[in-house]
This record gives sequence, structure tokens and C-alpha cells, in this order.
Amino acid sequence: LEIGYYYYEGIFLATEEVMEAFQSVSYAFPRYPILPEPYHITTEYMPDTTHESLYGAEVTVHITGYKYGTSKDETDGSTSQNEGFKVEVTSENPKMQALLDSIDKNWHITGSYTTAARYTKYMDFSDADPIDFVLTGTFGWCDSNDNLLLESGE
Repeated sequence: LEIGYYYYEGIFLATEEVMEAFQSVSYAFPRYPILPEPYHITTEYMPDTTHESLYGAEVTVHITGYKYGTSKDETDGSTSQNEGFKVEVTSENPKMQALLDSIDKNWHITGSYTTAARYTKYMDFSDADPIDFVLTGTFGWCDSNDNLLLESGE
């Protein structure tokens, strides 16, 4: 609410499937009081250019690690308690894969948090508990008014 209206593009996932994956590795899930809604992997926050022609594209999400703890925002030093998955994302759609390849980020899914979901992007997953879980997500757009668009604009 402090930041006002926002939107982002991302890979949106079925809540039940994500919760099942977290429960498979953590008896204490959720560790923290706030759960993101909807579960997603942000590709770009407030992008200058949106990719409507790719909305609805399927993306394979390979979960490779689980971690929780304090995460520090590298820009201002603030902290949050977060739990999340390290993931790899791929698509059989060549244009979707090209978009994924063009984005350099710490691909992750936030499971729960105390301050903000965005802190999971700062987690060092090098010592994460290994996990091997595969989900299928859908590329689309969401905003702070809970509008979700998962169909191509073309």
C-alpha cells in the first residue's frame, strides 16, 4: 500500500501445487505470517514494455532448492524473514524462452514472509536444501488491484 499502484509480469502458479511443494520440504510451512497471492515468479516489475503476445504461454518451473531466514535488501539494508524456492524456468515456446533468457535474475518463488515478498530475490540459495520438484506455470500480468491477465492480447 505504501508504494501505490503497481503491476508486474510473471509466471503464475497453482496455489495448491506450490503449497504442496513447500509442505514436502518444511513441516513448519508457512514459517512466516504473510503468503503471497497469487503465487508467482516475477519476470519484470513495472516493465517499460509488456509482452501481451506471450500471455498464456506455459513455463516449466523446476524447483531446485529451499531456504528460509533473514534476507537483506541490497539497496537500503532493510531486512525481512522470508522462505522460498530457488527455481529454473524454461519454455517450449521459443519467444517465451528468449524473454526468459534475456532476464538476469535470481529466479525464485516466495513461500511466506514478514516484510515483503521481494526480499526473496536477495537470498543466497547456494546453501539451500536440495529439492527436485517440477510445476507448470502460465506467463501473464498482475497488478496491485488483484487484476490477473493470463490470455494473449493478440
